[in-house]
Amino acid sequence: MSSQSGNLSKLFNAGSIAIIGASNTKGKQGNTVVSFLRRFGYKGKIYPVNPKEAEIEQLPVYASVTDIPGEIDLAILCLPNTVAPTELERCAQKGVTAAVVWSAGFGELGTDRGYELDAQMREICSRTGIRVCGPNSLGIINAKNGLIASFSSALANKEQIPTGRVAFISQSGGTASVIIDDLLGQGFGFNMFVSSGNEIDVTFGDYCLELLEYEGIDVIAGYIEGIRDGEKFIAAGKRARELGKQIILVKGGRSLAAAEAVRSHTGAIAGSEGIYQAAFREAGILQAENTEELMDLVMYLFDPREDPRRLGRRAVVLATGGGAGVQAVDAVDKSKLQVVSMSDETLAAVRELIPGFAGVSKSMLDLTPQMLADLNYSKNFYSVLKTIESDPGVDVILLLLGSQRHAAKTVCETIERYKADSEKPLLITWRAMPETAREMLQVTKTYVFPSVERAIKAVETLAGYSEWEPTTRDKVIIGHEKQDFDWPELNFLNGPVVLTEDIVSSWLQHYGIANAEARLTTDEDDAVKAAGELGYPLVVKVISQGLAHRSKYNLIALDIKDETSLREACRALKTRALERLGADNLGDFGLWVQQFRPLGLELIIGGFRSEPFGNVIVCGIGGYLAEFFQPVYRLLPIDMEEADRMISELVFLKKYPEELDRTALKQTLVAFSNLLMDCPWENFELELNPVKVFPSGKGTLAVDALAVVRK
Repeated sequence: MSSQSGNLSKLFNAGSIAIIGASNTKGKQGNTVVSFLRRFGYKGKIYPVNPKEAEIEQLPVYASVTDIPGEIDLAILCLPNTVAPTELERCAQKGVTAAVVWSAGFGELGTDRGYELDAQMREICSRTGIRVCGPNSLGIINAKNGLIASFSSALANKEQIPTGRVAFISQSGGTASVIIDDLLGQGFGFNMFVSSGNEIDVTFGDYCLELLEYEGIDVIAGYIEGIRDGEKFIAAGKRARELGKQIILVKGGRSLAAAEAVRSHTGAIAGSEGIYQAAFREAGILQAENTEELMDLVMYLFDPREDPRRLGRRAVVLATGGGAGVQAVDAVDKSKLQVVSMSDETLAAVRELIPGFAGVSKSMLDLTPQMLADLNYSKNFYSVLKTIESDPGVDVILLLLGSQRHAAKTVCETIERYKADSEKPLLITWRAMPETAREMLQVTKTYVFPSVERAIKAVETLAGYSEWEPTTRDKVIIGHEKQDFDWPELNFLNGPVVLTEDIVSSWLQHYGIANAEARLTTDEDDAVKAAGELGYPLVVKVISQGLAHRSKYNLIALDIKDETSLREACRALKTRALERLGADNLGDFGLWVQQFRPLGLELIIGGFRSEPFGNVIVCGIGGYLAEFFQPVYRLLPIDMEEADRMISELVFLKKYPEELDRTALKQTLVAFSNLLMDCPWENFELELNPVKVFPSGKGTLAVDALAVVRK
């Protein structure tokens, strides 16, 4: 094991621990942690610290961490927030390598005082090099060596923690505690557990990079609300891929309302769901929909024989009841899996092994309860599974069992025998499962899904592991060269600066993005002159410094076919602008006269700089359909290959009746990517809305553009 994130090993493998705020009072955190360390077999030295106590749990107590003789690897701070910085400073002076800070009341409160305390702790870490988990953390658990630097109530009635190949990292202490309770309650466990809290020092990516290097950890599962170090996060995902390991995460704060809740929860800034999906894709990280799905995946992968790399999407249903089997086939058909048509050879071989009255179809076998109850047939159960496995068209078997109370032992033994030498996964649901079966399968680390729908969802998610293709982003970053361009100098005295279409159009031209020819005019006579150069039909739009949303105020006139209509439109637009905005808010009034192109599919292409992942591009359908189809996001830069993948993910294009100019659209996306990469500002948004895409060979055309730059 070698750390990739600085000296974090003492957080998980400390040989000595100081508990600052240790207590003799049962139920207090400072007493609970001493009890846990002793109960779960921690072999290192334990040093309680409390100036008011002499002995705790038969251990001598020290008045200060600086009074402890010898070196201290880890300090646990179970103290009020107001004194935590002072005690952390003492730990650093003592030479303590790392600390876990449970105290709440820091930046997660969203108050000036909370941010101030965060800053104090961060400064101590930066100056002294001490590594800190938290604050606002539930702590750290190493189930293998008994290092329980946590006060989780989920451990209160437990005598041991089953160890496995999964490590958990959670930014929510409450979620962390529920996960621990759920896992242990079902007979499963974990290798390491981290509640990262506010992450003033050690970030989510740091923990991933550290734990991926540990032998015995093959899967990292976690809950995140916001990422503070995007570069390390993505590096962790790529490192997991290099090692053949998996990172599976739930992202909280995906809706606008949830994002607001996140700000008051951990103090993280929750990013757009699309941005995080782009980051997950870039890193090769799997995303679970919610903690329920995450737990399904973790408990399924608890068995080291289950490898996501074996999972495909072609599923066959094997049931002991026809109704359940038919419903399962329906569920597969509605999912992102594929209903299998087994070969005639497979079906013929299966018929030789099962009762004559059993139901056989290409996508589902109804074995009937008698198959497992009758010894003449139950002995063939293993052969049935192996016969289906041998079908080259099958990737995964979904086994649906009823009670099978009298056949439970036979079923469990057959499942274990199959899993011991199988090449293709077997996912099990067992309604009314007998307790004897549950106990037998727990011993073999076999997870039984509560429903076939949840088993299907697990396959959907895990199949994405082997389907993932690395993006070309790293290669493009190396090859990207900034273009020379005279970017405008901006004044932020009055807040964000809106850069209107007449300015942005010159950027598009420089970067090779086709946009509708236009002229900036000052009045109707000037507009008529421009019309003579451009030709009809035309569009006229109001241009005014600071005006971002012209359609909101009806300050656009479309499909103008002659001079009379043009003059009327110019007068109407100026009157409307004065009425809606007032003379003082119009700024430098102008009329943007532009060629009108009514046909073509309208897309929105946008870009912005997003912390913590940098520049992002987004492409989606325009108009009212935008409510029904999700846009596609990518971290920048992209090249033609990645642009082609983006286009393939635009679901609505599969339903579009015409063959669009895919090559031109790819070129537009790449050119826009180059523009975004070269933008000199740290906080900006740039939108082309719409970009018209024409039939094959006819190109694309940006017909409206806007940029907003913030200080």
